[in-house]
Amino acid sequence: MEEIKKSEDYMNMSMAISPEKYFDSRFDGQEKLFTEKFNSLQTQIETLSDRLGSEISRLDDKIETEVSRLESKITPEVDRLDAKIETKFQELDNKIETKFQELDNKIETKFQELDNKIETKFQELDNKIDFEIISLKENEIKNLNDKMDAGFKAQSEKFEAKIDALDKRLTFGFTVILSVLGVLTAVLGVLVTLHFIGR
Repeated sequence: MEEIKKSEDYMNMSMAISPEKYFDSRFDGQEKLFTEKFNSLQTQIETLSDRLGSEISRLDDKIETEVSRLESKITPEVDRLDAKIETKFQELDNKIETKFQELDNKIETKFQELDNKIETKFQELDNKIDFEIISLKENEIKNLNDKMDAGFKAQSEKFEAKIDALDKRLTFGFTVILSVLGVLTAVLGVLVTLHFIGR
């Protein structure tokens, strides 16, 4: 009953004022309510914006810290790998130089041995010829010449056979060296690639 009475009083008051004042009053109330809600919403938005800004700043700091940490970890590793690659290149260079020096020395030794053998054989043959010529009679010189020609031919064939065998060995040695160089070249290519990728 009391609520009905209040409602009636409100209606009577509403009827007592002009429609313009009534609508102005209603509009002012709505505007005030809207302003309050807008201010409340704006406050919430500002609070959320401040929070987002704080979180973003925190994440930026964390990202910067992590990047610095990774850089401090990666830089020594890159330097270590670079030094290792440089060392490996130096080792390969020294190894190649050593192998070629060994090959050069070996070839020189073989040719020197061959030269000494040839010189010895010819000296022995020359000494033998001198001895035979002095010791043999005049009528045996022809037979000696024939035997000497046959012996020289046989020695020449043996010598040529030895030369051919040595040539085959040297050819095989060069083939092996070229194969090793091919492998070393491939290894150098891989190391260079890794070096430039790591950079």
